[in-house]
Amino acid sequence: YYRGNIDNNNVLFAGLCWKMVRTTSTGGVKLIYNGTPKGDYDSSIPISQDKYINISNDTTYPYTYDTSTNKWTSTNKTHSKTGTISFSVAESGTYVLAYSISSEANYDKAYFYKDGTQIGVYSGTASGTITLGELTSSNIIQVKYTKDSSGSSGTDTVTFSIDKATGNLVKSCNNTGTDSQIGTSAFNSNYTSPADVGYMYGTRYTYNQHGFPSINIYDRFSSNSTNYYYGDSITYSSSTGKYTLQNAEQKSWSDNYSTLTGYYTCRSTSTTCSTIYYIAGADSSYQYTLSLSGGVTDPDTQTITLGKSITDNGNNTYSLTDTVTVKKVDWYTNYSSYTNYYICKDLTSTTCDSKYLISSTNNYQIRYDDTFKYMYGNDVTWDGTKYTLTDTYISTSSWNSDRTTLAKKYHYTCLNTTGECTDVYYIHYFGFDNTIYYLKLSSGKNIEDAKNEMFTNTTDSKMKQTIDSWYSQNMTAYTSKLEDTIFCNDRTLYSGSLAGKDVDAGTGYSYFSANNRIITKRSPSVECSNESRDGFTVSTSSGGNGKLTYPVGLLTADEVMLAGGRNANNSNYYLYTGQYYWALSPSGFSNFDASGFSVSSNGSLYVNNVYTGYYVGSGGVRPSVSLAPGTRTSEGDGTVNSPYVIEED
Repeated sequence: YYRGNIDNNNVLFAGLCWKMVRTTSTGGVKLIYNGTPKGDYDSSIPISQDKYINISNDTTYPYTYDTSTNKWTSTNKTHSKTGTISFSVAESGTYVLAYSISSEANYDKAYFYKDGTQIGVYSGTASGTITLGELTSSNIIQVKYTKDSSGSSGTDTVTFSIDKATGNLVKSCNNTGTDSQIGTSAFNSNYTSPADVGYMYGTRYTYNQHGFPSINIYDRFSSNSTNYYYGDSITYSSSTGKYTLQNAEQKSWSDNYSTLTGYYTCRSTSTTCSTIYYIAGADSSYQYTLSLSGGVTDPDTQTITLGKSITDNGNNTYSLTDTVTVKKVDWYTNYSSYTNYYICKDLTSTTCDSKYLISSTNNYQIRYDDTFKYMYGNDVTWDGTKYTLTDTYISTSSWNSDRTTLAKKYHYTCLNTTGECTDVYYIHYFGFDNTIYYLKLSSGKNIEDAKNEMFTNTTDSKMKQTIDSWYSQNMTAYTSKLEDTIFCNDRTLYSGSLAGKDVDAGTGYSYFSANNRIITKRSPSVECSNESRDGFTVSTSSGGNGKLTYPVGLLTADEVMLAGGRNANNSNYYLYTGQYYWALSPSGFSNFDASGFSVSSNGSLYVNNVYTGYYVGSGGVRPSVSLAPGTRTSEGDGTVNSPYVIEED
């Protein structure tokens, strides 16, 4: 294994830079992509237009040749347009391409190709050189410039020249940053299902949630109002059925909200209305109001009845005990005092049809637990039309009180008191005190059936699509030099309720095995525990799943750790690039999102949302391949300026 801050594991293969990572169990050498070779010839000789063989030139946005500078230029003024030129050289020799790009946006791109293989892609304003090496008239060079639809309109240009080189080329593979990756991509196109951690995946069971019901104490109105009238008191006319603001003034909310608590408004530019609003609280974004109608003029008469405890009456009713009466006008400032009180749903009665415990409050709302007497089960049966919970537990308190008990083994529920349902819900997260997170199951399937469907390899991930596309454009000519080794996307679950119905899930997320090895035990492994499902290979002869189109993948988090990475900042090992880039290993599924491992910009092994990269956007892509056993080098000593060069034949 190549480990630590070494500088002798550089390889030049397929015209690209790589770093050796480890030998495989079958004798191959696993590599990770590290960019294109850098370096310049000692000098170059500008060549004139008659030394080019022009094969094709874009008719709408053609490249034009400047005889005074020996340079080709394409000027692009219109969004979503592309200018392309293809040519070869008239005489054999060693050549360098020099380019200069002027672009108003990073979305506009210049692409350079040699014989159909991409040798450079640049965005924004950039300049530099690309080594083309030995060329004859049979080699085709293509330059394409694309102006994206994003950004402002304007004139963008790309200018280049092909010069004949002299001297010796320094083949440097000293790439870091974005130069060490083929681009960026999300790992997958979604994140709301455990299936989304897969390099390939099957049926997506997405998370759902049972949030506790809420009751508004106030009407909460956005403050984006015009200049309404506000009065410090009101009168009511029984003959007209309307309220009238007293001492009314027209005021803007943004300038006056801090002084308007206790005022009345029709929430209009009128001073009379059938429903009047008393402002109980205010901030820059919202008005918190009590609505008064039908002749009620005193907001202090609007109250809530709460109970510090509750009594079972024995007839399927319950009575609030040790009651307190709270004025609604006081709720805005005192709401935090009433969590864990009991209510009846109309907020005024003292006898209810069930227990309703206040689980949380905010300055205009009560959220209450409606799960009293809900039934939960360790397993289910299916009779062809409905599920029935088995080995059950009936909640006699509240979700927040019971969820640690339920997490031990009672993961199924119908979210009702009967324990029977046509769709059953498997709780995958017990960590919130006022929300139940679950996967919905139907047609007799249980959680193991759902996991098998989610982790079936039928659909390519976004990452696999990105890597396969790159390989098809750059590497197919070199496939014979590679071995069909396993790239392990280990989806074995080791904790949380997704690990199994009998697992004590605690109140944490469900984690995959790599998280246990990397974060908890810090004991990486190159074994793949379920090769037939998670061991990605081209064929099944090596024990893998045979689902790859090409022999390419990503390094696992374990391989990164074996190379010197850890769950802490570390720039002193050869896989550090100063950029975020993806590993192949899943990490976990939380209450609502799937995550996987990446290497962070500070070199640590980091967990990211598979869709966005969470804090960093889409992560970098550094493909990995494995050289076949018996592969030989023709030159080099492995250093960045003299990489091992793989024999081409």
